[in-house]
Amino acid sequence: MLETVSNAWTERLARAATVEMGGSALLAFYPMSRQAKACVVCGTLSLCANLGLELRESRLSNGDPVGAIANKLGASVLFHGRLTDMDRRTVGGFARSIVAHK
Repeated sequence: MLETVSNAWTERLARAATVEMGGSALLAFYPMSRQAKACVVCGTLSLCANLGLELRESRLSNGDPVGAIANKLGASVLFHGRLTDMDRRTVGGFARSIVAHK
């Protein structure tokens, strides 16, 4: 159990513990009821679930997953590209990447 002076310290300690345990840890924070209702953006979890379904259905039908998501959101695709190389590292408990593209 962690009792800290701030959420920033909680994350700092939890991240260090996670790194020491090989990147595997579970955390449970204090429950929020009225606070969450006042602060969250309504519908975001449903939107995420619906986007996941859209993505899965598009892939199963060999469709265009990016186009399907953009269409569902009423968004536009700004650019297309191809990743040619990716270097991933974990530094201080954070994922860091360097990406090459063309």
